[in-house]
Amino acid sequence: MIALAGEPYLDLLARLHEQFPPRTYLEIGIGSGASLALAGRASIAIGIDPQPQIDRPLPAAARVFRETSDEFFARRQFAATLGG
Repeated sequence: MIALAGEPYLDLLARLHEQFPPRTYLEIGIGSGASLALAGRASIAIGIDPQPQIDRPLPAAARVFRETSDEFFARRQFAATLGG
């Protein structure tokens, strides 16, 4: 793993979500759900991961798709998944 200088990624992402709340949020590779959980004010939050290991509550608007991103985009009309 490479360590970079600066504030931790999740702290930076939390600040960005506070200053610029996303209406929609898409995350590929959600792991434990730590960063997806920060999308609490998004009207739609989508997480894509073939083997998510979610260990925390996610926002009510979150939808997790247990598949690869290639599978996700091949099977769905992305605009429809986001509600148009």
